[in-house]
Amino acid sequence: MKTVYAFLADGMEEVEALMVIDTVSVKDDLLVESSHKIKLFADKNINEIDFEKGDCIFLPGGIPGTPNLAACKKLTDNIVEYNRQGKWLAAIC
Repeated sequence: MKTVYAFLADGMEEVEALMVIDTVSVKDDLLVESSHKIKLFADKNINEIDFEKGDCIFLPGGIPGTPNLAACKKLTDNIVEYNRQGKWLAAIC
């Protein structure tokens, strides 16, 4: 089975984020607010996962969700590393 990490940031597009099952908050807090002010609880936060065990990073769109994802250095560093390793990167919108 493959492991896909779906990252949530405040302002994400909820339909795009909810199409996947296991979600990861880029904040210490699991509570994330969507672009339409809908509050969701992620399964884990970014400090609770092992990027090396993942097979894919999934990024939902939305404003200001996309800039909030881009502001997370731990996430962007791992996106670069996944790309270097030839691992899957996926994004919507």
